[in-house]
Amino acid sequence: MFSRVVSLMVCMLAGAAAFMAPSVTVRSVSRPTNSLSMADVTFPGGKKTKANGGAPLKTVAQKAGYKAAYGCEEGKCGTCEHKVNGKKIRLCIGKLPAGAGPFTFTQ
Repeated sequence: MFSRVVSLMVCMLAGAAAFMAPSVTVRSVSRPTNSLSMADVTFPGGKKTKANGGAPLKTVAQKAGYKAAYGCEEGKCGTCEHKVNGKKIRLCIGKLPAGAGPFTFTQ
């Protein structure tokens, strides 16, 4: 009889613990497709490509076939500094601004 009472109490506690346990909600994050977030990018000399916002500028420049001058490649010297839509940015460490573009780089 004692074992039956203990067994019943264990079942009740397990059920109560399951009932009182915090629930976990899993949410999926939808991201825009690449084709919708691609922006037109133009470098000096008419070198053009398309890229996603947030892409490393060094990679975008290489993709366009633009050969930028680099010094330290750490963002300290300013050798690779260009203006994009009027704002100074360093190609070696910079990211393509988020947005629809188009983005035009000048020296």
